Amino acid sequence: MADDERLNRLLADNKLRVFGEKNTSVFWEMVRGDNSVVLGSAGETDEAVTVDVKRVIRWIGSLHGKCGLRVTEMPLERLNPFSNNYFNPLKESIVFSSDKKFNILLNKDDVTAELAGIRVEGNSGDRFEVTESLATFLVLKGWGTIVN
Repeated sequence: MADDERLNRLLADNKLRVFGEKNTSVFWEMVRGDNSVVLGSAGETDEAVTVDVKRVIRWIGSLHGKCGLRVTEMPLERLNPFSNNYFNPLKESIVFSSDKKFNILLNKDDVTAELAGIRVEGNSGDRFEVTESLATFLVLKGWGTIVN
């Protein structure tokens, strides 16, 4: 299914109007315009879980167990990536040190990850020295292991 077809289907689903009448359309336009969001080939997202607030609300300041990032509160206006003060979760939600370094061995192919401007691209067997925050992310995602 083409990205535009899927986006139109999602727009038509009233259960997915989680930001109200005005802001929901703004949200979906941002999804359409953000090249880093892949709607078609990345697999189907479970929209019921995505919009069910009982399933996605996390305690502010807690850690997300699958990536090690802090749950960070932000005002809705910071959602616009074109504003001067947009929310960047890959910088603002980092808890672990950017100073402490770890050696990581990737155990998956085609890994691409970036936190706080530190980027890793590689395949299974590749080694990298990364920050504690990126090491935590890679290990929790199941993409790497800490080695000596």
